[in-house]
Amino acid sequence: MSRTLSRLRKLGRKKWLLIIAPIVTIILVLVVVVPAVYYYSRNRKPVDYSETLAEATAIYSVTYDSGDGLSDNSTFTRKVIETGVKEDSQICFHVTTVYDPYPRRRVSSILGSVTPKLGNEDVWRNQGDLRAVQTISLETDVPVLNTVKITSTYSQYANYPGWPYHLGDSWTYQVLNKPDFALQAPWTDTFQADVVSDNVLVQVGDTEYQCFEVVHTLIATTTSHPSGSGIGGTIIEYWYTGGKMIQPIKQVDSLHFKGTEIQTVTGDVLLSVF
Repeated sequence: MSRTLSRLRKLGRKKWLLIIAPIVTIILVLVVVVPAVYYYSRNRKPVDYSETLAEATAIYSVTYDSGDGLSDNSTFTRKVIETGVKEDSQICFHVTTVYDPYPRRRVSSILGSVTPKLGNEDVWRNQGDLRAVQTISLETDVPVLNTVKITSTYSQYANYPGWPYHLGDSWTYQVLNKPDFALQAPWTDTFQADVVSDNVLVQVGDTEYQCFEVVHTLIATTTSHPSGSGIGGTIIEYWYTGGKMIQPIKQVDSLHFKGTEIQTVTGDVLLSVF
């Protein structure tokens, strides 16, 4: 030990620092960085959907009230038709929504207040952290236009926590909406999402499921003709905390249409989805 110290003194201060600096760095990495990485991975381990079977399905019961005379009760089926799909450089599962029959919704548009039918909807969602990547939705019986397709691309996620969520998580993101007709220019919506509870009980049949409650609020938009409530409107999602879900088991949408639409899974949540 004394010989080692003597040699270090002979090297001079600058050379001594060159030797000791890498050692200090390694110690800092082991003491500070490694535990932090371990803590993050332990709490944010993504759900692995690589073994998910295509064609897993979930049936939703849906109620809608426009607030001005239109009400509707219906069902739809969400079905996983592909997994491991590359979309916008992300690995996604592809979920399609099939309506039977197609329900009507009251919306505002550049043509005024209209009541089109909803068509099929496709959603691509990141398999690792559950963020939405892209949706393609159809509306039929639209005055003048008949059928409208809107492609919505999700981006600019800031502070997105990944899955599973935690109480108090908050993030923002943008949605670029591109309709396939020239009368309506593309527009961008900006949302803030907040996890306001991790212990909401949602009744599905005879069973209660503990859920995260996530409130998505529209905080900015570039369109002058919002289809529903506009800035301040919300979509409230209830995500089951104890299992693999590719969509929330309940959703309350007071944004996209006039009035409110409520979607709730029916049947056994675990068996009907994964």
